[in-house]
Amino acid sequence: MVDHDPTTWSPAINEHIKWVRGQFLAAADSATLLEILGSFGRSFVENGRHFTHGTPDDVREWIFPEDVYDSKKLNRIAKHFDDVCVCGHSHIQGIFKQNDQLNWGFIQPQAGERYELKADRKTIVTVGSVGQPRDEDPRASFLTIDGDYVTFHRIQYNVMATLDKIHSIPEIDDMHGERLLVGR
Repeated sequence: MVDHDPTTWSPAINEHIKWVRGQFLAAADSATLLEILGSFGRSFVENGRHFTHGTPDDVREWIFPEDVYDSKKLNRIAKHFDDVCVCGHSHIQGIFKQNDQLNWGFIQPQAGERYELKADRKTIVTVGSVGQPRDEDPRASFLTIDGDYVTFHRIQYNVMATLDKIHSIPEIDDMHGERLLVGR
């Protein structure tokens, strides 16, 4: 939103971004808000763990469960972090573990389960999405990290209230609300 380039997004997403930016610009403290947003880094690294929206190399890149069969892609991504990469953008929860240069494994995490993050092999963790999970489960999804363990969570929220709010904003395509009903 801060450095929006309309040539990289679809018309529907461009309208959504313009509306969100307009909300910030309408605020009395808009300059401060935009400065704060602009100061956020695209990635954060702590204790060998890399946190980013997409991938360490590209904040717009997705990692999907079927990418477990694309070792070339996952190995390219793995070159950009030390031990663990925690990322979003796909809106789907998952754990990818590198077995060797030709083979990665995928774990479809279960809500409430804890999974160990071992530094002995590269691991990519995709967090899901509080706002738009895309795994056919409309509950909000997120994770917590406690030391060397990650726990995945799912919680119910009032999807209809959110859907109604989205429908009340002409600048946001109704499909952004409709997809919430089915977790897509």
